[in-house]
Amino acid sequence: AGATEAATAMHETIPADKWCVTGADLKHLQKSVKSAIRKQVIQPPEDGRDDFLMVDQVYGPSIYTVNEQYIKPITHFHGKMSWALMRNPMGLDCDMFISHAWLEGIFEFLRKVLHS
Repeated sequence: AGATEAATAMHETIPADKWCVTGADLKHLQKSVKSAIRKQVIQPPEDGRDDFLMVDQVYGPSIYTVNEQYIKPITHFHGKMSWALMRNPMGLDCDMFISHAWLEGIFEFLRKVLHS
C-alpha cells in the first residue's frame, strides 16, 4: 500500500503537464525493451494481435504490446504511477508533445522521435 499511496500523492501534487520524459528516458526505454525481448519478458501475444519477430530491431513490438507486457507491470510494481513520473519523480517542464499510434512498432517510434 505504501508505494501506491506515494504514487497517488505524486499524481495529485505534480500537475499532469509535468509528467514528461527526456531523450535519455526514451533511450533507456529502448535499451530496456530490447533486454526484455531477449529475456522473453516481451513476446508476441498468443492472440496474434502483434506478430512481431523477436529478432526485429527495426520495428519491434507494438507500443500496445510494450505497454501491456512491460510498462504496466513495472509501473504497477512501483505503486501504479505513470512511467514518466517513475523516471522523473519531481516532474519536468515539457517543451514538446508527441503522439503515437498504439500499433506502431516501438523501435520505429523511438527512432523517429530520437532523430527528429
